[in-house]
Amino acid sequence: MNLTINGKDPFSVSCSREEISQAFRVLKEASRHLEQRTATKFYPGQKVFFFTKKGGGRKIVGTIVSVNRTTVTLREDENQFSRWKVSPSLLKVEPAAKTSSLKRTK
Repeated sequence: MNLTINGKDPFSVSCSREEISQAFRVLKEASRHLEQRTATKFYPGQKVFFFTKKGGGRKIVGTIVSVNRTTVTLREDENQFSRWKVSPSLLKVEPAAKTSSLKRTK
């Protein structure tokens, strides 16, 4: 895959600082937009899970408490006092919950 900005290789010294800054802003905006779109797939009360980075990749299963633009807050099922703020891109719907009777309401 060849990545170009204005027909130039972004990793070469021929790109100006402004062109690199512009490319960074575009990528950052695209990433933010993707996070927001992903967050709309989740709703409070939904059962989800994710894997932690630390501790050997422990699986955290929880129930969504709130959905914001860039994060989803969930309460861990094993420890009701434990809350996590997670990027929606890391979350997956709990398979056992897919067949439940939870309905999304607006």
